[in-house]
Amino acid sequence: MKHPPAFFIQKGTQLMIGLIENPPTKRRAKLCLHCGGNEVTRAEVQCTETPRATDTWQPIPHIELIEQVEEALTFNHLQIGNVVFIAALPFWGKLSDRIGRKKVLWAGAGGAAMLHFPMTWLLKDSAWQLAVGMSVMLIFIAASAAIVPAVFAELFPTSIRTVGVGVPYSICVAAFGGTAPYLQQWLRDINLAQAFNVYAVVLLVISVLFIFSIPETRGKDLRG
Repeated sequence: MKHPPAFFIQKGTQLMIGLIENPPTKRRAKLCLHCGGNEVTRAEVQCTETPRATDTWQPIPHIELIEQVEEALTFNHLQIGNVVFIAALPFWGKLSDRIGRKKVLWAGAGGAAMLHFPMTWLLKDSAWQLAVGMSVMLIFIAASAAIVPAVFAELFPTSIRTVGVGVPYSICVAAFGGTAPYLQQWLRDINLAQAFNVYAVVLLVISVLFIFSIPETRGKDLRG
């Protein structure tokens, strides 16, 4: 029986994604794209009518399938980025013991600032672009993540260390990290999505400048 145009999912030996006239017969297929079609926008896909279900066939709305595949691909490449991030942590920690905390912090913030836009422009429509972009940025994020706990502890004497670390850190996380997704969505809604990238780079540049104001704490005795 000929099926109407629809998407089919696969895991393992079944079809992963496709807009096709008939289900595939080759079980080794990994990716099937529709042939003879035209490029469409996401909004057009969302408006595409889903064929009616039958007693033996339940079609999936096209936009829902796209979202499922995007989520799966994103998760897989998040895992790749996390592996790179974890692997970079001991490297930066060891390097900070050799060359100092401030140089590593400068490398992390400065590298992230310089590569933010190139890695953003790299993201197009390929899975490898997502993996590379995330991995590169996470290498530089790992620079600060690897040593910030040590730096915080070394900046404050024992008597006020808990308050000195906890209060400023909590305020910054709430003020910048807590508002970031809302700010990004708002800028996107008013067609200023690129402004968020500028905002992120500006904060990174401020971080680079702020590092000049803190003392070098490598090798500091924490018992004081």
